[in-house]
Amino acid sequence: MADEECNGNRKDIDEDQRTSSFSDDSEEDLIFQLDSSPSNGFEYPLPQTQPQSPQTQPTSPYQLLDTTPSISTAIVSWGISTRRVKSDVIPAQYPWATTQRAHLRTLNDMLSSGVRTIIGTVECDLSWIHTQDLEFDLEREFNQVASFVAANKSTMFDRVPDIWLYPPRSCPKCEGVSFVRPIISTKKRSINWLFLLLGQMIGYCSSEQLKYFCKHTNTPHAGGRDELICLTYLGLCKQLDPSGLFDNS
Repeated sequence: MADEECNGNRKDIDEDQRTSSFSDDSEEDLIFQLDSSPSNGFEYPLPQTQPQSPQTQPTSPYQLLDTTPSISTAIVSWGISTRRVKSDVIPAQYPWATTQRAHLRTLNDMLSSGVRTIIGTVECDLSWIHTQDLEFDLEREFNQVASFVAANKSTMFDRVPDIWLYPPRSCPKCEGVSFVRPIISTKKRSINWLFLLLGQMIGYCSSEQLKYFCKHTNTPHAGGRDELICLTYLGLCKQLDPSGLFDNS
């Protein structure tokens, strides 16, 4: 009996060792096969990454201008017009002009700084061939024009004086009597307003040029060309003599 029990125990131990050996071998073989065999379509799972949320565009115009400070951005954000706006300040076109459009220095200012002769260019109104420079004595010619404007400012709006429509300036280069007309700059900012005033040649300006003067001198107007001519004479005289004599009351 003792021998049978001993033999039985040995069988159990042998079976356990065989089973344990088989299990260990099988597990090692399985691991070896997974490591060494080709994938055969099998892929190891990759680590999961958190999806990045898309960057949201800033909704505030301040943020938009800060992040992309370009002109086009500013236009889109704020609706700024691309139309160029002309400045009221320009380089003085003549020694008797100011840096404001269609504005002249006062008479006292010009005389005190030595400006006494005003020069401009005219052409023959008959043939348009001859051109010449005319010189006006500032003080003498202005006193003449200013006296006429002051005496007629209450009636000249009813009818423009003929002397303003046909200034009696003859061309010395032509045979016979003819009239000369001023050469007016096509650029409104460069119009020689003082020369036109002293020569009483404002009537040669176009309606657009006269409106330009009224616009930049804040002169309201509601009539036609005759009114524009009178307002321009009155406005220019007021610029040279701002004492109140030429106020349009």
